[in-house]
Amino acid sequence: MPIYTDIIQAFRAHWTAHNNQYPKQLTLSPAQATEFEYQRATGGVGIAGHEKPERNRFWGTPIVEDPASPGVLVSVDGVEIPLQQPATA
Repeated sequence: MPIYTDIIQAFRAHWTAHNNQYPKQLTLSPAQATEFEYQRATGGVGIAGHEKPERNRFWGTPIVEDPASPGVLVSVDGVEIPLQQPATA
């Protein structure tokens, strides 16, 4: 599943569990951050009037790059929730 889909699903689950509050941050590996930035850019930048998305924010939530991170959403209460990404063959 694309990283974009994993992040959207994590946000939706977080909103449900935390009364529509936004998470504290996303922590992604540099490779995940690059993939996420690419997926976001190719989805909207080709549309007139859309600007390139910020690499370090998504929907107002900070994106922190950490080479040791498996990719997590940090919830409003500080709990790290892994982004589910099945291995590709």
